[in-house]
Amino acid sequence: MTVWGAKRQTLDQTLGLIAVGAVCVCAYALATLPLRLVLGETAARAGVSAQAVEGTLWAGTLRGAAFRGVPLGDLRLRTHLWPLLTGQWRMSLQSDNGPLRRADIGLSGAALDLSGLEGRLPVSLLVPGANWPGGLSLSGVSIKRDPSGTCVSASGPVRWDALETWGGPPLTGTLRCEGGQVVLPLAGSSDLATVRVRLSLSAASKARLQVEAESHSPAMSSAAALMGLTETTPGLWTLDRTAP
Repeated sequence: MTVWGAKRQTLDQTLGLIAVGAVCVCAYALATLPLRLVLGETAARAGVSAQAVEGTLWAGTLRGAAFRGVPLGDLRLRTHLWPLLTGQWRMSLQSDNGPLRRADIGLSGAALDLSGLEGRLPVSLLVPGANWPGGLSLSGVSIKRDPSGTCVSASGPVRWDALETWGGPPLTGTLRCEGGQVVLPLAGSSDLATVRVRLSLSAASKARLQVEAESHSPAMSSAAALMGLTETTPGLWTLDRTAP
């Protein structure tokens, strides 16, 4: 090997070591990046708050988390490495003491990809002020929205037990996309009532709740009144509420 060849080999080795060192430094910086610095303004714009934020980007916890003032308990967050290499931030959320048990969330610019949603969420989480009993039980729910907020796909079964306290029917349905919106149609019937519900989320993330209940039962009529429904004709109770 010539002198120049030896020098070239040494230079290549040195540059290689520098590159490896730079990668290690960047990886260490990301691994130790505080979660509170990453979530800060992004979480605030989305309506998410927490009493305390602990840990790093890779493994952290939101203590006393809330969405638009609705308590979510403590949320454990874990970031997936490989999606970051394609420009997407994908994280897994889990909770042992909140209404949202688990979810996988993918963010790529303004696009949103939710999958594996499981839990029992209060309706007020989507429609502020709709403090109704029971909750929306989710199992394997998925939602994809493009950067404009338009619904690309939505699926998964949902059950709402709001009326069962008064002997009303359980309401069930499947999430879907309709006219670019995320839509959840729910329906149920019993000897006491027939109920139809439509919960929709627009591209601007504005929720709308529409309810129509048919019943001549005094118990169901009282329940409908307590929930804010209006008797438009004898035995027909309706509600149409849009989140502010």
